[in-house]
Amino acid sequence: KHIDFEGCTLIAPTVSAGNLGQLTVDLLVSTLSLVRVGYLEDDNVLPCIGNDPYNAERRSRAFAKNLSKWISASKFKDVIVLAGVEAGLGFQLRYVCSSSDGKLERCEALGWKLLEDEAFVHGFGQLGKDESRSPPWPLFQAIAAGENSPQALALMGFVNEGDNIPDALQLATVLANYLNLE
Repeated sequence: KHIDFEGCTLIAPTVSAGNLGQLTVDLLVSTLSLVRVGYLEDDNVLPCIGNDPYNAERRSRAFAKNLSKWISASKFKDVIVLAGVEAGLGFQLRYVCSSSDGKLERCEALGWKLLEDEAFVHGFGQLGKDESRSPPWPLFQAIAAGENSPQALALMGFVNEGDNIPDALQLATVLANYLNLE
C-alpha cells in the first residue's frame, strides 16, 4: 500500500548521546498512540551488534544520503532531526535550521537558543572533521544539501549519559509545542 507523505513532517531520531532522539520518538509514539506505517530498509543499516567501526562512518553518510533522497522523493514538507549532544551541565536545548523561512522566528518565539557553534552556523561545509561525523550532522547535512529537499530543523538536547527519560520528556514537550500537538 502506497502512503502519501506530501506535506507531512518527518521526525527523525539520530543515534546520539543518551539515546535522546530515540527516547523522544518512543514517547511521542506511545503518547499519541501512533501506528507504524512502514519501515526503511537500506544496505547501510546492518541488523547486528558489533558493526565494523572502521566502516561505520562511510555507511552512516551513505545511509544519510539515501534517506535524504527518499525524504525528497516523498515530498515531506519539513524534517525535524532529534539528537542528544554530550553535556557537562543539565539539559539544554539548541537548534539549527537549514533555511530561514519563518522557522527561526518560531524557534525564537518559543525561547529556544540557536546552536552557538560558529563553524556550523556560518555554513554546512565548514564543520571540522570530528564535528561533521557526529549526530545529527550527517543526516542534517544530507537533507540540507539535497536537491528538492524540505526544510530541516535539528533539535539537540545537551545531556549526560544515564537515565535520560526526563530529558526525552522535555524534548518531546518542546517538539509538541513547536508542532502544536495536543
